[in-house]
Amino acid sequence: MKKLTSVVLAGMLVTAGCAGALSVSADDSQKATIKVVDSSAPSEVTTYDAYVGDKIECVISGYSQEAVTSVLTSTYINQADIQQTVEYSDINVLGYADGYYGEGEAAAYYTSDFNGYAVRPESADEYDRDVFGFCYIHGQTSGDYASENGQVMVKFAMEVLEPGECVIYTDLKDVTYDNAEGEIESSLEALKTKTTLTVIPSEERPTDEPTEEPTDEPTQTPTEEPTDIPTSATQQIPTETPTSATTPTPTQAGTVAPTSAPTSANTPSNNNSSNTNSGNTSYSAGKVATGESAAAVIFALCAALAAGSVLAFARKRVK
Repeated sequence: MKKLTSVVLAGMLVTAGCAGALSVSADDSQKATIKVVDSSAPSEVTTYDAYVGDKIECVISGYSQEAVTSVLTSTYINQADIQQTVEYSDINVLGYADGYYGEGEAAAYYTSDFNGYAVRPESADEYDRDVFGFCYIHGQTSGDYASENGQVMVKFAMEVLEPGECVIYTDLKDVTYDNAEGEIESSLEALKTKTTLTVIPSEERPTDEPTEEPTDEPTQTPTEEPTDIPTSATQQIPTETPTSATTPTPTQAGTVAPTSAPTSANTPSNNNSSNTNSGNTSYSAGKVATGESAAAVIFALCAALAAGSVLAFARKRVK
C-alpha cells in the first residue's frame, strides 16, 4: 500500500516537474536579457529580463549639485559589450516603439519635461540607428538635479523584437553649469547619469503559468488518487468473487442431478408394467413369479418322462 502510494506520488511529481520545465523552456525561447550601464558609473551594471513583444520604457535621469545649463548624451542600444558604442549594430533585439507617447500625429517614441530639447532619430527613417541622442542647451539653470531622485531628462520607448542578449550604454558627452562666480564651466564630473528600464509585459505573454502549475498539481493530485484506488480494489474484488463462485455451483449440482435422475428412470417402467400386467404389481415381482412357474412345469415334465421310461423298461422285462 505504502509502496504503491510512493510510486504514484513520484510519478506525479516527475510529470508536474516536466510540465513546469516545458513551460519555462517555452518562455526562455522568447527571452531577452538586457544589461544597462552608464559611462559615469561603469561598474554599476543592472540586468533586466524581457520577452518578445514586451514594451520597454528607458528613462535617463541626472544627478548633480551644480547649476546645470546644458546636457548632451548618447544612449547606445543593441550593443554586444559594455561600453561599446556602435551606431549600426548587428544585434536586433530592440527597436523603437513608435507612437508610444501621445496620440494621433503628435504621438512619438520619446518625451521630455524640458523645453527646447532635440533628439535623434527624429523619424522612422532613422530607426535603424542603434543610438538615441538627446541634448538641450539653456542660458540658465534648468531642472532639479540635486533632488533625491534626480532630474528625469528624457524617456524613450522600445519593443523587444527578437530573443537574445544586448547592452544599453548611456554615454555622457558634455555638460555645462554655472560656477560660483556665475561663469559657465564644462566638466563631465559635474553630472552623473542613471539609465533605468521599465518592462511592460505583452498581453500575449504568460506570466503566471510557469510558477502556478508545478505548485498546484503535485499537492492535490497524489493525495486523492493513491488513497481511493487501493481501498476499493481490496474491499470489492475478494468479497464478491468467492461468494458468487462457491454458492450457486454446489447447490445446483447436488439438488438437481440426484433428484431428477431416479424419478425420470422409474416412471416409464412402472407405466409399462401396469399396461402389461393387470393390477398394480411391480415389474420386478412379475419377472420372478413367471420364472419359477416355468421351472416347475419343466421339472414336472422331466419327472413324467422319466417315470414313463422306467415303466416301459419294466414291462419289457416282464414279458
